[in-house]
Amino acid sequence: MSNNGIYDDFNDCLKIGILHIPSGRFLTAEVFNNEINISGTALRRRQVWTLITDRKHPDTLFLQNSLGRFLSVNKDGKISASLKSDSEERFRLEFAPDGTGEWAFKSDTYGFYLSGSDTQVSCFSKSPVWWSIRLATHPQVHIRHQFRSRYLRLLNDGLELRADQSYPWGPESVIWIEQPGMAVSQSFGRNPNTPLVGKAAVSRLGRVAFRMPNGKYLKPNGEMCDEMDDSTLFSFEYRPGNPGTFAF
Repeated sequence: MSNNGIYDDFNDCLKIGILHIPSGRFLTAEVFNNEINISGTALRRRQVWTLITDRKHPDTLFLQNSLGRFLSVNKDGKISASLKSDSEERFRLEFAPDGTGEWAFKSDTYGFYLSGSDTQVSCFSKSPVWWSIRLATHPQVHIRHQFRSRYLRLLNDGLELRADQSYPWGPESVIWIEQPGMAVSQSFGRNPNTPLVGKAAVSRLGRVAFRMPNGKYLKPNGEMCDEMDDSTLFSFEYRPGNPGTFAF
């Protein structure tokens, strides 16, 4: 086992925050009694979860919190934080068919979906319950096209993104992944820490935009624009496997 408590057969894939829809609050791992609830209004240490895949079971994953414990569910749908990583800690990902970028977490053992009500969490829903995902990783990335086996770079004219590099090289191959801000309007008498609420608003927080080295944002049709808006937002999905891939 490595220093962070992950076995040699495990891959630490992605760090995320999991936003409850429509409350806009984060799935949180409390230190006291290792309680799991929906209470966080910002993405801090207790709200960060690491997606971990197992080479022996590449279609499933574990959710590990910052305390090194794994999200676990029993046959009654009760959620807990476990030190072990076994069958009750395995989940499968599903993605909203409408392209909103929402994720659902399905217990691999019992077939029920992770859900939340008020601040409570359970895993006893028979139908998908959708969550919005916030990235908790460094925003600067290199992106490799899976089938072309080439990395993306911005051409010198700053107008086109092309997958033609065998290895990422130079500032033109660095892309920033950004997400919409979570701030609310600070009108009179309103707490600035109040999360955005509502299905559409919280769902939008889980999408990503690609900022190029020249500061412009990519649109789905390949054009560039100066500011992030709804036309520059992409839904994203993580596909476990060997290797794990992302779809935008």
